[in-house]
Amino acid sequence: MATSSVINGTDFLIYVGGVSVSYSTSCSITITGPGTIDTQNKDSNNWIPKLKAKGYSWTASADGMYALDGSGISIRDIFDMFRNNETVTIKMATSDAADAFFSGDAVATSFSADHPHNDASTFSVEFEGLANLTFIRT
Repeated sequence: MATSSVINGTDFLIYVGGVSVSYSTSCSITITGPGTIDTQNKDSNNWIPKLKAKGYSWTASADGMYALDGSGISIRDIFDMFRNNETVTIKMATSDAADAFFSGDAVATSFSADHPHNDASTFSVEFEGLANLTFIRT
């Protein structure tokens, strides 16, 4: 049965091609709307008239602990996707198949690794959507 209350963020994962990103600690999806187009001119009396723009974009990101092993998408897999500009299907979901989820095709546009002194090494990856992001209710 689908989750019927507030969902704990720990339950969400980013999946790439149906496989979860190993050792992830957080994930997010950001959807950006079309905004407006400034049409100010000499006749607008210091007001800034605007038109509604068209088009949406989205990004998905994941952060995690840097490890060379793991049962899901590894650091090496992420680096290869990034380096090869590979189109992948991103899904942000819980492990409960009855819960709704986001899904869409994307490419990895940034990858970073942080290795601080006397602390855990971490990574971050961001994917940029290539087309529609869908919200699927199961």
